[in-house]
Amino acid sequence: MTRPLVVVADPSAVFRAGLRVVAERDRAFAVCEARDLDELLARARVEAPDIAVLDLELPPVGGPKALERLASDRPIPTLVWSLHPTPEGVLAAVSAGALGFVSKTIGATDLLGALRRLLVGEPALEPELAGMLVAAVQRSHDAQRARESLLSHRERHVLELVAAGLRNREIAGELEISEFTVKRHVQNILRKLELPSRRAAAALHAGLLGSAGSTGAA
Repeated sequence: MTRPLVVVADPSAVFRAGLRVVAERDRAFAVCEARDLDELLARARVEAPDIAVLDLELPPVGGPKALERLASDRPIPTLVWSLHPTPEGVLAAVSAGALGFVSKTIGATDLLGALRRLLVGEPALEPELAGMLVAAVQRSHDAQRARESLLSHRERHVLELVAAGLRNREIAGELEISEFTVKRHVQNILRKLELPSRRAAAALHAGLLGSAGSTGAA
């Protein structure tokens, strides 16, 4: 029977070897290795691994960016790991599409369990890191709420209409203002919220409303 293949992408030979020993214990998994993003992409194309384990600081762009590149090439259930996890690191990895995140100090049994969960498409996050993720998300939402409070009453109204999917012409008709004025409001909204596009602004606004509703329901 063919064993599931894990690609471990990590600049440290010590950690690659350690994961290989754990993953191949009881012949549960086969393992291939990569030292950086280029080797990871090459391994993924040639060997078609079933799951991936990425170092948070994988050269040359870091684990989250590497995960995005990997997903654009060939999506693979991915576990990110780090010797010194931070809330921001966990959030960045999960936001980039990681299905799990563990510390490199994780025990062998727990690591095997995490790999098995990824194999069936289940998330794998150590309890302590789950707490970090919740805290990081909350801080991110608090910061975005603070930015949104900088919007004028009219800008907030425009943002609500953007989030509802209206185009500039439709917003102009709704508010009885010119399209040029709407465009200026949208530009101000993006600048104040530090966002790249109206789609991002709409998603953020919807997310903040959702989190506020969940908090109120509790």
